[in-house]
Amino acid sequence: MSEDNEKNKEDKKSYTVVDRRGQDEGVEEEEEEPAEAAEEETEEEEAERAGTEEARLMKVEEFLVLFMNLLREQAAISLGMSPHPSMNVPPRKDEAEHIASFYNKIMKEFGERFFPQLPQSPEGSPSFLGLTLSCLSILREQILINMGLLSNPVTGLIVKDLEQARLGIDLFTFIVQQSGALLPERERKELENYLTDFRINFMRQMNA
Repeated sequence: MSEDNEKNKEDKKSYTVVDRRGQDEGVEEEEEEPAEAAEEETEEEEAERAGTEEARLMKVEEFLVLFMNLLREQAAISLGMSPHPSMNVPPRKDEAEHIASFYNKIMKEFGERFFPQLPQSPEGSPSFLGLTLSCLSILREQILINMGLLSNPVTGLIVKDLEQARLGIDLFTFIVQQSGALLPERERKELENYLTDFRINFMRQMNA
């Protein structure tokens, strides 16, 4: 009898194991993964909606930056500086002076309030000579890098791009020719020497 009881217990145990497995399978089927996915989608929609609302609301500081940029562009147009090669805009000196005066008044009234982190203004106003020499210095470095005579300061690699070098030399030449009369003799001769070196080195790199 004891052996039969033990056998029945084992049968019940095995039956119970099978039954639990069926219940476990049922639990797995009832997992609410779609609900979690729907929850994630809702969060994404809320984030998108919040981003859209934020995009609609322009801060006053952002408006002022936009307005000042537009004023600068309009002043350049009034001076005859066309924003597009196909446009021929005659200079309107009075309008440009009015815009410049308006711009400076806005900066004086609101500049410190809206732009407290602006650096201190340098002594004196920037000169044409300083602007031209600074830009040509940057362009000169680019030309040397594109000819493979200097390594790229970002990657440390030497990579030639002679088409870019040719374009840079053409631009450098044009700027020197157009601004030469406004440059002091010493600076003008130095820039012309750079041009001579560019042409010699460009031919060498083409034949290398």
